[in-house]
Amino acid sequence: MNRIFKNRLLLLLLIGLGACDGFLDEKPNVSLVVPTSLDDLQALLDNTDQAMNEHGQFPLLRSDEFVADESLVDAELEMLRNVYLWEPNPYSQDDLVMDWTRPFNQILITNIVLEKAGRIQPSTSRETERKAQLMGSAYFFRALANFTLAQVFAPAFRPNGNNNSLCFPLRDTADPNTSFGLSTTAEAYDFIITDLEKALELLPQSSELPTRPNLISARALLARIYLSMGIYDKAGEYAELVLAEKSDLKDFNEITVSGINPFARFNKETIFYSQFAFSGFTFSQLFKVSDEFLSLYNEDDLRLPLYFIRRPGGWKNFIGHYSGSIEYFSGITTAEMYLIAAESAVRNGNLAKARNLFALLAGKRMRNGLVPDLSSLSDEGLLSEILDERKRELFGRGLRWSDLKRLNLEERFEVTFVRKYRETTISIPPNDSRYVSVIPPREIELESF
Repeated sequence: MNRIFKNRLLLLLLIGLGACDGFLDEKPNVSLVVPTSLDDLQALLDNTDQAMNEHGQFPLLRSDEFVADESLVDAELEMLRNVYLWEPNPYSQDDLVMDWTRPFNQILITNIVLEKAGRIQPSTSRETERKAQLMGSAYFFRALANFTLAQVFAPAFRPNGNNNSLCFPLRDTADPNTSFGLSTTAEAYDFIITDLEKALELLPQSSELPTRPNLISARALLARIYLSMGIYDKAGEYAELVLAEKSDLKDFNEITVSGINPFARFNKETIFYSQFAFSGFTFSQLFKVSDEFLSLYNEDDLRLPLYFIRRPGGWKNFIGHYSGSIEYFSGITTAEMYLIAAESAVRNGNLAKARNLFALLAGKRMRNGLVPDLSSLSDEGLLSEILDERKRELFGRGLRWSDLKRLNLEERFEVTFVRKYRETTISIPPNDSRYVSVIPPREIELESF
């Protein structure tokens, strides 16, 4: 099914749902929605760049990986400037906030797919398989959308603490007349995990493209989510299940350092593909890499020339996107699974396994396969080195934001975030309320939260 048809079908759906400009501008009329066949529903989920596989910029703008030049901050939209500067109420009354509207549009589409696919009676075994794959994909995308919301609008999950803070509504129907209150953080994560468990029962082992979910990518997403929750035994379990099926790593010694797109889209490490939406802020050459993060790479680390480019002004920009272009990659890779498995192993006392997993990854990133000797490190030292490797390997993928939130719950890893702008120094202590974004005022008014 070609891109033009998919885009037209999505447009018809969004017009029928009244969701082109915002998720809840008007009560959508579901009766106007066109898609009814398995092909139609698959086309909706396949609309990757415009809908299902794209995310808002919030985790990049608030990360400590980047420092924006003051001239860039001054020139940007007020909302983006406020987000970057950690303003506690960054949105005006009429702001359309993509980090809210995009995942809720995705959730709406998945609910449409689940409801309509559920009514289809397959006439062949192939149709039965396709229906299962469609519904499994919809559960996956709904879980991913809600997890994306949780990273911005919910506090860090406390594995042994109180998770009763209110965050965002959990929508499980496309019915426009159904009202939803705000869920607790515990309810949100329960809903996300349940959706992915349903997806595991329905998805095939493999899929045609990395933009489509499958059994491996669902397990990989569970590994990422459990890590963010601080439930390390589960995170490690799912990461190892993934690596048992897909463990490919690209040897960076084989990549020629040339141009600004050193990595191909859908390369051998990609388990699931998604990207961040375009923003003039994060795509500007004045959105610079933090010197603190650059200092983590030594001269034998091949990520240094492959991830970063030096500009005439002396600073560096990030170019190591796994998108094959200038878009920031937000998907899941095998390298991330190695790091999750390694961190989980050391936290659970298996230092030998952690060292081995670290060495397998580092050997593909260091010049001539030179692997650091970690044998003398204590469990504390090994954990710190693995966390530094996460910073090096997963730079610019939005995961640093999630790591800041979860690691700030441990006193030994607390970070006081400092942002400088003009003559002002903005200091954000660990677990500050600004680690949770407020719900945009426009959405509060529309939903009467």
